[in-house]
Amino acid sequence: MEDTLVIQTVNRTPSKKIGPRIAIFPYRSFGKREYFFYVILGIIAVSLPLSYGMNRLYYGYAKFGVVAAHSWARPWFVIAGFALISFLLLMVHRMRLASRFIAIHDQGIFLSLSVPAEYRWEQLAGISASVSKPNFLGRKLRHRYKATIYPNVGKPIRLTDIYTHFPEFLTHFKAKFYPRILPVLKTSYKAGQWVYFGPIAIHKDKLAIRKRQYQWSEVQLVSINEGRLVVEWANREKMNIPVARIPNVEILLQMIDTGVIE
Repeated sequence: MEDTLVIQTVNRTPSKKIGPRIAIFPYRSFGKREYFFYVILGIIAVSLPLSYGMNRLYYGYAKFGVVAAHSWARPWFVIAGFALISFLLLMVHRMRLASRFIAIHDQGIFLSLSVPAEYRWEQLAGISASVSKPNFLGRKLRHRYKATIYPNVGKPIRLTDIYTHFPEFLTHFKAKFYPRILPVLKTSYKAGQWVYFGPIAIHKDKLAIRKRQYQWSEVQLVSINEGRLVVEWANREKMNIPVARIPNVEILLQMIDTGVIE
């Protein structure tokens, strides 16, 4: 594992409403390799226009005098100045990102993002997650994880594996959240109500996909394959829906498999 730079940050503390912290998942560390990459990039971005500007300054001074030299060199010095300012802003932004984290608490979750926020478990409607393994020039790269948290009120919160140990975060989140929401969904289902999972909804008698309803007798199998929920029918082609769009997909499969029968 590469060495990392220690960055002092302002500690953002959650309230006592969400209980003690169980696990914390910080933003990816500002490693030395990344640091030197930024520095080299900054040196190149600044030195190229600066060097050319100096060249134009000396040439203009030697051949045409001070006025021409300053006139020819000034635009390149301005470009070098903008490059330096951009480099410094980029470094500050990366260091600010390094102060972010997400944390699982006993009674909720704390998100130290651009704007810190916390949610008790009962303030959340669900979570969807997906994993992919991208290819680059025929070479498979490492698995990439994405997740979306759905509050009861407000916009969805999208997270990626830019946070360390992200799969572990998903495991912790679901282990704390699912046992709290499952009884509520079971009660609604048994009462003959529709239970919604994003584009999918289930009822005792029917399955709805994107608001179109089907009888359960038409469904042969519902499973997950390569990041997609696959619905196999008795007399039509399979239907595929990305699991990234389906909140609480594990609960959906459990309720379909068991029929919510104790």
